[in-house]
Amino acid sequence: MRLSLFAALPILASAACLDAAGAAELLRGRCHMDVCSWFSIEQRDLVASSPAGALFKMTVRTWTSTHPNGSYDKRTRRVGGEAGDEYVFCSKSPPAVIDPGDKPGTWVGAVLVPIAQPAGATESATARYFAACHGVALNGEADLDRYAQAFGYKADGEGEQLDLKRPEDILRPAEPVRR
Repeated sequence: MRLSLFAALPILASAACLDAAGAAELLRGRCHMDVCSWFSIEQRDLVASSPAGALFKMTVRTWTSTHPNGSYDKRTRRVGGEAGDEYVFCSKSPPAVIDPGDKPGTWVGAVLVPIAQPAGATESATARYFAACHGVALNGEADLDRYAQAFGYKADGEGEQLDLKRPEDILRPAEPVRR
């Protein structure tokens, strides 16, 4: 048990050392089909931890911007700015972002595979994960590969969805129901 706790310490230390001034920094998520998503992490609080990792509750604001003809480097007006809560599980196995499910009182954990190019649906979630857990902004696939290797992620497993009764259930791997 002690060895497992020590294995989680680098994750906890990395997540705990994030600069508070950068907490509300505007970061770009996924750009696809002439639209970019944007986000800022307004608040991040430690909820629980286990030898496997640390669970944080975040308040995240999101925006979108339109970029005709895929001109993503051209600045355009962002719309949105709504705030919502989500959770991130900072862990080498399984790293995950947890959002409210379709039904009230349910949660869905998106298990991430950070060493490979994430599927489109999880690209922005992966960007939020690295911002929340490691304090870095991803600016493309090269950044993802570099940071994933630097932080010790392995190319194992597949992205999957976990049905959770509550976000804290990610700490007990036997509890989630795999889809």
